Amino acid sequence: MVLVAIGLTLAYVQHRDLQGRYQEYRVLESDIQLVEEQVDTLRENLADSKERVDKMDSDRLEKEAVVREIRRGVYPDETVFHVKAHPAGE
Repeated sequence: MVLVAIGLTLAYVQHRDLQGRYQEYRVLESDIQLVEEQVDTLRENLADSKERVDKMDSDRLEKEAVVREIRRGVYPDETVFHVKAHPAGE
């Protein structure tokens, strides 16, 4: 009777591909862990961005720096110089 039970169990495991499903589960588990790490990183970035926005609300110079960075803005009659480094050897 025990041999019949073992045989049926092995047939069931093979028919349902339990080992393949377990391996797939392990792969998905590691993928979930990677996604959770990415979510944590994005949360940190969001917190940093919120902090920068809060600083921008209270600091006029920070606000101006952000606007200039995004829109490459200049004041009327303002001259902007772009300084570029020369490659080594020239």
